Amino acid sequence: MFKPAAAFRSLALSEGSGFWLAFRRPLFFAFFLGCVISLLASTILIPGLVAGEMLGWSVVSFLQIFSFLLITGRRHVLSRGRTVDLFFAGMGPWLLWLTGLAALSSVNTGVVVQSWATPPGIWRALGTMMPILIWSGWIDFHFFRLVMGRSRSAAVRDLLLQRVIAWGGWFVLCYGYAAWPLLSWRLS
Repeated sequence: MFKPAAAFRSLALSEGSGFWLAFRRPLFFAFFLGCVISLLASTILIPGLVAGEMLGWSVVSFLQIFSFLLITGRRHVLSRGRTVDLFFAGMGPWLLWLTGLAALSSVNTGVVVQSWATPPGIWRALGTMMPILIWSGWIDFHFFRLVMGRSRSAAVRDLLLQRVIAWGGWFVLCYGYAAWPLLSWRLS
């Protein structure tokens, strides 16, 4: 996480391929999200809640994979499964942020935790994401440069395109239901 260039150079040399390889880190990320949401909602890990949230939030992993494969197309130096696995190796900053979020929720009341989702609490929460956003972008830039063999400008372009597609898709899925009534009301 701190030296992505060296990490991707050594990880790219390691062997591995197959169907499972492409899904082990995305599934772990979805499982981790399920655990964090269970902790946020109830301060304990409830297996049913973890499984349900894992399934519900697996869309984040799916959008990451979809956008990544859409951007990279058939230009893979390594196997597609290994490339997806290495791409998800860069999720460390987000896992660290989610761990901090779960830890903070365990020492606060439910009312305080819920206030993080509304103004002004949401602005503090989003503010804590900014360093993570930059850190994960730095890691993914090195991924596109070293693993995918892109030039600096192509790596920046691929990074930004991947973020727009994945995060835009997530935004539409999560908030699109609220936009339709507003849109129809404005157009009528």
